[in-house]
Amino acid sequence: MECKYNSFTKKQQSKTAFSLNVGHAIFSETLYLLQPLYIHKRSPALTLVSKGKHLTGLFPISEQWLIGDHSGKTILVYLKDLGFDLFLIDSNLMQTKNRFLLGQLNDVLFEARKAA
Repeated sequence: MECKYNSFTKKQQSKTAFSLNVGHAIFSETLYLLQPLYIHKRSPALTLVSKGKHLTGLFPISEQWLIGDHSGKTILVYLKDLGFDLFLIDSNLMQTKNRFLLGQLNDVLFEARKAA
């Protein structure tokens, strides 16, 4: 299972923009975490945007972790105080979610962080 890692920090004087801090850019050097305009029971908690294009809706799976999908791959986001960690995993959403909740992804995420 292939896993890519990026770490982003919040840009100064911006509420939604984050700049790449660690790793080679998966999508772009700057990503945006936006709250959806229309809220309903199936709304994502946040949306991930790159260069003005919607990448994915992010749904909570634990207190600090969000999950979404992009082109058949899974995006895991770990929220921190002044930024977030982004993992792109070469696996479908349901398999990744189940592995995450069972604790089977810990080594994969650790190795991705270490490789960056």
